[in-house]
Amino acid sequence: MRLATLPGLLAALLLGSASFTALGVGVVRYIKSAEAAPALINFAILPLTFISGVWFHSNLSTLITDIAKVFPIRPLAHALQHGLQPPHHGSGIDAADLGTLAIWLLVGSFLSVRFLRQPAGGD
Repeated sequence: MRLATLPGLLAALLLGSASFTALGVGVVRYIKSAEAAPALINFAILPLTFISGVWFHSNLSTLITDIAKVFPIRPLAHALQHGLQPPHHGSGIDAADLGTLAIWLLVGSFLSVRFLRQPAGGD
């Protein structure tokens, strides 16, 4: 990592953390029990990590790659790689990835506000 790419790395970390936190709070209202939570989260997250290329570089079809770009995992992983890999020059900021994370932050914030405003016992 070069010091010049630190702004991109920090922006990716902050925006990614905020996005996933907001999504977690927003989605929790749809999980009915603590026992069901790990299975439901793994059902959603694990396939996304595989098509996003988090575990290994894959040569999946462009359709699957384009689908992965819409969800927040691939943009976060790509933005972090962009900020950490030596060949990248400049600030290390990838505007497309950070824009996708910002959209997911808005979605998660909307869901969180709806969850927090929900009266106790109601659904």
